[in-house]
Amino acid sequence: MVINFFAAFVTGFVLAYATSWRLALAMSAMLPCIGITGAFMTKFLSGYKQYVYHLCPPATSLKSAS
Repeated sequence: MVINFFAAFVTGFVLAYATSWRLALAMSAMLPCIGITGAFMTKFLSGYKQYVYHLCPPATSLKSAS
C-alpha cells in the first residue's frame, strides 16, 4: 500500500515537471512548509492527548461500582 502511494506521488511529480516545470517547482517549494506544519501538529496533538488523559483517565472496566 505504501509503495503504491509512493509510486503515485513520484509519478505525479514527474508528470508535473514534464508538463509545466515552473509551476511544479513553485508547488515543490511548499513541501518543507507542509512537513514542518505536520510535525508541529503531531507534537501538539500528542501533548494535548497526554494532557487530556491526565485529566480524565480512560475507563479500565465497564463494571459499575454498586
